[in-house]
Amino acid sequence: MSLRWTVMTQDVELWWLVMRSLESFRIRKMAAREAYMREVNDKTNKRVAQLSFMSLGLSITVSLFQVWHLKRFVLKKKLI
Repeated sequence: MSLRWTVMTQDVELWWLVMRSLESFRIRKMAAREAYMREVNDKTNKRVAQLSFMSLGLSITVSLFQVWHLKRFVLKKKLI
């Protein structure tokens, strides 16, 4: 009975080692996935910021052009 108990104990210890190694593998895999997702998130945030600044610049440019064109039109038609 002592031999049987020893074999069962060894099986349980082996099972715990396997479970710990699987958990370690899962943690490393999650950490790698998190790092990749953080990189994707940073790139996306950078692109959104660039796009918003480009949109702001384009809006300002178009509004200045409209003011210039309206002023030219008014002066050409001698409305003022």
